[in-house]
Parts: sequence; C-alpha cells; structure tokens
Amino acid sequence: MRLQQFVIDPTPVLRILEILKDDPSLDVRRSVANNLNDISKDNPDLVLETLKRWKVDATPEREWVINHSLRTLFKKGHKASLELQGFPPDINLSIEELSLSKNELNFGESLNLSFNLTNNGNSDAPLMVDFGIHFKKANGSNQLKVFKLSKKSIKPGETIKFSKKISVVPITTRVYYPGEHIVDVRVNGNLLGSVSFLLHPFQS
Repeated sequence: MRLQQFVIDPTPVLRILEILKDDPSLDVRRSVANNLNDISKDNPDLVLETLKRWKVDATPEREWVINHSLRTLFKKGHKASLELQGFPPDINLSIEELSLSKNELNFGESLNLSFNLTNNGNSDAPLMVDFGIHFKKANGSNQLKVFKLSKKSIKPGETIKFSKKISVVPITTRVYYPGEHIVDVRVNGNLLGSVSFLLHPFQS
C-alpha cells in the first residue's frame, strides 16, 4: 500500500534508514537501498542530499547501498546522481555506427543493437552506458523502458564498440504491440542517438 503521508514527507522513514545504513546484514542494507530508491521517485533531491552525506568516509558496503539506492534516478538520467557516483555528464564523447541488425521484426525474434563510442577529450572518462526502448502501447503511444548496458572507462582518443541482443519474446511483465519501436543510447544521462525497428503483428 502506498502511504501518502510518507510520500509527502519521508523524513520519518529517513531517520530509520539513517540508523540502518551500515547494518551488518546485507538483507537489511538492501532494504535500506530499496526504500531510498522508492523515495527517490517522488523526492529525488532529498535522497540525493542524504546520499551525499553518506558518501563521506563510506565503506564499500555503504557504497553498494548508495549505488543501489540510485538505480531509478540513473535510469532517468538524473545528472546530479550520476555525477555523485563519478559519471560526469559533460564529457566530449561521440557515437558512430549506431545500427540495428534488422529493421523489421516478428514476434519471437531477436536483433542486435551495435554502436561505437569515441572519447574526443583529453582525459579518461568513466561511462555509464544504457539503452532505452520506446515500446508501443495499445493506444498507439510509446512508453520508455531503460536498460543497463555497461560501465567502462574510456581513454582519450579511444573507441569502444558496444553490442546488445534485444529479444521480443513472451514475458509476464510486458505485452507487445505492433508498430515502430525506437531504441536509443544514453551515456551519463545524455541521449546520444536513436534508431528504430518495425514490429509486425503477432501471427497466431
């Protein structure tokens, strides 16, 4: 059940999480991170303020909590959250050869997304690379779902090739609808490019 009073003011919950953030039990720390992740959906600035304090003298265990707490904000491309964890938004990066192995797809088939990233800057750049799929909905609109792809460091002048298999197969959490599906690439919160494929109607 969604407790609206804690959505409006999560301060009482945060006081409890403050006590539990370094609990020796991984299950407890995971619960702390999951709570913060939920709070971040409505109060991102408050969560970020909390985690900035937790970063001071953070143990590896607490760093895990911080990263796990920010997963929704990461997927939203929340740049302050990414920067907190060492993924600056302002990097001199270019994308080349962004493509899909197929332009059209039948239900049950797969395709491959591929692209190259080049560091045009003068220093090493840490990258959090995601890709998004704008799934077609029943009403004809699209709904974005962001997926994690890779975390890497790229040297000045270096080019790194990325690839990912995308499958359109039956799953319990999604209904597929025919039409254009847009696939985009996101790095450190920045949208770098997009391509699309056409999903054909399901044939029974």
